[in-house]
Amino acid sequence: SHKFNRPIKYIRLLEEVDSESSITNYEMIKHFISTSHWYGGIIFDESSIFKGLGNATLKLAKELIQGIHFRLCCSATPSPNDYDELLRQAEILGVMPEKEAKALFFVQSGGQSNKWRLSKWADKGAFWDWCSGWMIAMRKPSDLGYSDETFVRADNILHKLVVKGTEYQTQNQMSLFPMQAKGLTERRRARKVSISDRVATIAKLVNNSDKMREYIPDYVDGEPIVIWRKFLAEADEVCKLMPSFVDIRGSLKRNDKEKYIIQFSDGEINHIVTDPRMFGHGMNWQHCRIQFFLGMSDSYEEYYQAMRRLWRNGQLRDVHTFWVYADTEGNVIKNITRKQKQHEELYDKVVQRMARHYDTSILDHRVI
Repeated sequence: SHKFNRPIKYIRLLEEVDSESSITNYEMIKHFISTSHWYGGIIFDESSIFKGLGNATLKLAKELIQGIHFRLCCSATPSPNDYDELLRQAEILGVMPEKEAKALFFVQSGGQSNKWRLSKWADKGAFWDWCSGWMIAMRKPSDLGYSDETFVRADNILHKLVVKGTEYQTQNQMSLFPMQAKGLTERRRARKVSISDRVATIAKLVNNSDKMREYIPDYVDGEPIVIWRKFLAEADEVCKLMPSFVDIRGSLKRNDKEKYIIQFSDGEINHIVTDPRMFGHGMNWQHCRIQFFLGMSDSYEEYYQAMRRLWRNGQLRDVHTFWVYADTEGNVIKNITRKQKQHEELYDKVVQRMARHYDTSILDHRVI
């Protein structure tokens, strides 16, 4: 808030409002519906959350904005083809109701009433022409026609640590090569049976500075590290083999979770293990440059958002991201890699389609 030279207070309840600007959580929206007319503008940060909000919360959000004229949604969505997210944000911004946008630009996919795809007409450019009237997509200054000369961002260096997969199938099947887990059930089982080996692989680095320096030459003993996990059993094993880690899990009281996150952000504790579904959004951890993904899920958005907690604007050092997975989870890695490539290609197309709608002479008069 000091950058804007105005106080911004974190609030949870209506009676706590006592300043011009306030910040709160999405789950607190219900407390502010009746007084939305008090506010001249509203900003929804991490607005990709709208596609995952339940109907009740989404309905409350729509009620909240009715009396607010200026609205801004900010999202680092990793996939421009996530149409549900785009359409919900268009509705929140008051551009067009989601149902109308689907009727105009989409057709049902495969005859299923709950699956939609862009029509050929819309995909050729009409949909993105419409989007360009109310949104800006950008990754770097040149996406909007400016020079990248002064745009400096650290690199994200990826390390893959692969352990030998443990037998996960219910029926013993001898094979010369690792049997790749296929369906969600097999992938879940393959990840669970390799927990000990994956955590042990991380412990060999964290507990041995010389080993860590083989990957990060300038590593400093005890510097901040985040381990992203999925299962509670993974967190238990981490704390067992690496006692310096603080486990931040959903069952903790809200105050305890907030306390640990603030302590990590302020450098009072240096090692945490947590779930990307809890803290993979909204955190600014540029003070940390090392993160381990203790196994990978098929959700590229979940991975992307968590990874960007460290690799973001303001990060002055190269980030080191470790993927730690079993050789039986190759299909998951292929899926994530495919989605990453698709994301980059689609974003390029979006920027190209939208670039002609903006030029620096116009944007010079805007505040972005």
